[in-house]
Amino acid sequence: MSTIRFEDLGRPIQQLLTSLKDGYSEAHMALMKYVSVKDMAKIYDDLNSKKAEEIFETLLTKLKKRRQNELEERRNAAAEKNQNQEEVDTIEAELRELEREEEAAKAAKEERKRMKKEKKEKRERDRKEREEQAERELAEAEAAAKALDEEAAEKALRKAQKKIAKKKREEERLALEAAEAEEAEAKAIEEEVKSKEERKKQKKKEVAKLKAKEEDLRLSAEQALKEEEQTRKATLAEQWDKFVKDHPLEYGGAEDEIAQVAIERKTKAPPKEFLQVKQIRVPSVEEKEEA
Repeated sequence: MSTIRFEDLGRPIQQLLTSLKDGYSEAHMALMKYVSVKDMAKIYDDLNSKKAEEIFETLLTKLKKRRQNELEERRNAAAEKNQNQEEVDTIEAELRELEREEEAAKAAKEERKRMKKEKKEKRERDRKEREEQAERELAEAEAAAKALDEEAAEKALRKAQKKIAKKKREEERLALEAAEAEEAEAKAIEEEVKSKEERKKQKKKEVAKLKAKEEDLRLSAEQALKEEEQTRKATLAEQWDKFVKDHPLEYGGAEDEIAQVAIERKTKAPPKEFLQVKQIRVPSVEEKEEA
């Protein structure tokens, strides 16, 4: 527990402490850093009308309350900082999860592209096989037509052409359905990717905002410490001297009065023997001449 030096206290505080019958402790001195100039002015006024012990008890109550308030402010600031850090940690964890999901989505996209390519190649192979099959069936139909009469040949040819046309339409339908399904899947994936990107941007903004808030808290704390340090550098004694100079009408003679009280308390009355005047015989003129 840090304490303030006695010589750094204002004169009213010094006078009050030296007037206490039971003295003061290190714990009392530790509280003196919370004394204000207004406190010293009040003590100066009360020294002439109240007992030192009564003034001191009132002062201690104020100082303890101020120390409690300071500790609560420091505790609240620490709690706010910890809460802010917890929020940052939570959001950063969510960001990491989003990044993992994004990597998984990219891998899935590459897999879908590979499968799409394989399906396309397979469809192309199947199409070629069907075309070759159709050409073979057409050739067979033409060969069979040569062996039949003209009417039967025409009938067989039309039948073969219908079969080929039907297969072609079915192939086109399947290809269109596959293309539409792939397009819908790609659109859904794109929407999901955009949604995740938006969430990721939002989370990054939240992290940036919280970190900015944490930086503001840090700077505020540093500024408060600097101001407190500057205040502490100006001792209570210096603050009291300045206060007296700024209020010459009310406290112009404060230092002289306090010093006079201190002198009266410390100076003892001279012994009675010193004050008694002994009878001294003065010689006459004749006696002087004889001498």
